[in-house]
Amino acid sequence: QGVALAAVALAGLGAAWAVWRARSGTLHWDGQHWSFETNGQGMSTTDASSAAVALDFQSFLLLRLAQGRRVSWLWLDRRACPERWRDVRRAVHARAASDASLGAPPKGAAAGAAGPAR
Repeated sequence: QGVALAAVALAGLGAAWAVWRARSGTLHWDGQHWSFETNGQGMSTTDASSAAVALDFQSFLLLRLAQGRRVSWLWLDRRACPERWRDVRRAVHARAASDASLGAPPKGAAAGAAGPAR
C-alpha cells in the first residue's frame, strides 16, 4: 500500500512539474508546415514538418510536432482561443497533401466527376 501511495505522489509531482514548465505560445500552420512561437521571455520558434495528435479530449489535445529527429510535445487548450478551436482540430486531424497529389482527384473518384452539391 505504501508503494502505491508513493507512486501516486510521484505521478502527481510529475504532473505538477510538467504544468509549471508548460510553454505558452501560438501555433501556426502555413498550409505545409507547422510552427510554434513561445510567449514571454526568450521568445523562440519551433518549426515542424509534421504534427500528429497523440491524445484528443475534445477540449484538449496533446500534439506531437516533429522536425527530423527533434520532437516537441504541446498541450492545446480550447480556452486559449475558443473561436478558432474547430479550425485547429480540423487542421491537426487532416492529412497534409503531398505536392504529387495536389490537383489529383480523390482515390476512387472518376476523373472529371462532379462532387456533391454544397
